[in-house]
Amino acid sequence: MTKKKGILIGAAGVGALWLTGALWKMPQVEATLSEAATQQLQAPENTGAFDLVEVTFAGQEAHLDGRVATEADRRRAGEIVRQNVRVKEGLGASLNPVTDVENHLTVDSSLLRSHPRSWALAYRDAQGNAHLGGVLRDEAQLTALTSALTTPNAGTTWARTDLRLLDGARPGSDWAATLAAAPALQAAPAPTLPGSDSKTQPTGPASIAVSALDGSWTTFPATASDAEVASALEGLGLNRFDIGAALAPLRSWQVAELEKLKPKPAPTPTPAPVPTPAPAPKTETAATPPPAPAPQPQPMAAAPQETPPAVASTPKAPTPEKAAPSSQPYVGWAVADSHVDLFGRVRDGEIKQAWVRAAHNAYPGTQIDAERLTIDSAVLAEKPDASIAPRQPKKEGEIDPAQPYIGFWSGGMPQPTFHGADVFDTELIADHRASGLGGEKDLDTVATGLSAFRDRLVQAGSLKLEEPWLSYLSDGRTVRVLGEVADSATRDAALARAHAQYDGKFEVQDQVKVTPLVRAASTLMQGIEKNPPPAFQPGQPGLAALRPGQEWRSGVIHAIYFGTGSDRSVDQQRALLQVRRALAAQPQAKFEIVGHTDDTGSRDGNVKLSLQRAENFATYLKANGIPADRLSTRGAGPDEPLAPNTSEAGRAANRRVDVLLR
Repeated sequence: MTKKKGILIGAAGVGALWLTGALWKMPQVEATLSEAATQQLQAPENTGAFDLVEVTFAGQEAHLDGRVATEADRRRAGEIVRQNVRVKEGLGASLNPVTDVENHLTVDSSLLRSHPRSWALAYRDAQGNAHLGGVLRDEAQLTALTSALTTPNAGTTWARTDLRLLDGARPGSDWAATLAAAPALQAAPAPTLPGSDSKTQPTGPASIAVSALDGSWTTFPATASDAEVASALEGLGLNRFDIGAALAPLRSWQVAELEKLKPKPAPTPTPAPVPTPAPAPKTETAATPPPAPAPQPQPMAAAPQETPPAVASTPKAPTPEKAAPSSQPYVGWAVADSHVDLFGRVRDGEIKQAWVRAAHNAYPGTQIDAERLTIDSAVLAEKPDASIAPRQPKKEGEIDPAQPYIGFWSGGMPQPTFHGADVFDTELIADHRASGLGGEKDLDTVATGLSAFRDRLVQAGSLKLEEPWLSYLSDGRTVRVLGEVADSATRDAALARAHAQYDGKFEVQDQVKVTPLVRAASTLMQGIEKNPPPAFQPGQPGLAALRPGQEWRSGVIHAIYFGTGSDRSVDQQRALLQVRRALAAQPQAKFEIVGHTDDTGSRDGNVKLSLQRAENFATYLKANGIPADRLSTRGAGPDEPLAPNTSEAGRAANRRVDVLLR
């Protein structure tokens, strides 16, 4: 026993000495592990991805803190530290010492604007012309990619369509393999008009290819939606507008071809002419009155009449009972707080009831409002089926009031789901441009259909009120008063000022919306009352914009305002409509998109951010049908402020993109 006890005491002593040594060395080990992990995160293939990530160790447990641009980056940082960290020297060299990773990184999508991920999109249009879009680092990459794609697509010349070269772009993970895997693409076939039995899966030869420059390409037929193409680049922080801008020429051609295929109303039969006697010969006397018309034949009367019989009328062509279908149906459903709002247009009452039944089945126990699901006999007759009926992202029967979302379907096209409350109406219909949607009328009906849904979200506090705005747009003959205000008093004041300024020279048209979705702003009323609108000249186009706390700004179509570091604003959609209206009034108009920032941060960084904001909005305009040759961009940084940067209100006024008429 004594010998055994001595052995145990000795072992305990050795263990205590080892533990003491380990504890004494632990800070050095932790620092070594932190350095090794940081080196892995800063490897060349991760340029720009993890600049704001800090790695510390508690023993052999890693702790990640800081910010990354995407959820994929957050996961990847954890995997790199968990799998790739190695101690270079001493006991256990080349072994993985990391026992666990505590990943506390937050996702900040605004980081993508300074260091976007590289990606590439290639496609061939109906004529076989080849187009390139995406983000690359420099001309050398562009030359290499063009050369690689030319090999499997012999005889093509690759044109740049919304392809940007940015020094700060983050590289792909396998550039060499991406070049080696360049795909062969076929010319896009002419689209076909969806019928009632059309499938939601896109079909046709591979005409579109995208790559995250990770060694592989994903190919799609031309009938694939922008959202489907974007899904192949999941994790890059892209949206359907990034894809839509690159595919804009293809989409425009598809819309034009579909328009040709839509059924045209049957021509009205030409009535048989009623014979009339030949006119009397003309005389040379100019003052001679023209001959009286010969009496027309009278119908046979069934009985004597006290009044002269009516002259026989020209026979009329039979009127068809229904107009031929000429546009696509669409249905949206907005879910929040145990309410489901259906909106859109369908052909008849039977189809509308089918959608209402589908909504009841998908959302049992909720209140279904189908008032804004309108009946329009001019649309095609397509009924919902199991593949397109409204359905929930969570388990059946469960509604999460904190996560409102919108679903959208059109003419057999796939149904995307939009989570959150700040989705733009243009985003809702962007994937359905091939169905003919996307005009101002469609945007108006979608906005109307979602008004009750958004009003409830405002009342619940999950959707913030937007800023009101006013704009005067003149085509030289009329002045349209446009805007969104919170009450009729503000609208009436704006119209009264317009009449006082323009009556006698222009026709004033009221196109101001009173909506609960914008906040009441006394400073907007003050701007109306204290500042007369600009003096437009008859026969010449003109425009001006007014925002709360500002004076009228001549030549500005619309100003787009952002949060700090952000490049997303509902003003983008408002400005798109204004640009469309200006082009309708003056088809040859050109626009300058000028980005601005406040003075927070470095000037160089702000100039880059302001240009990125301007370019992003120009991309958004092009993706929504505005011709690229009508647009130019400029980044002014903090150099052209509207207000002093000494207060948050002043800085907020300076974080903007101005859309100017040139």
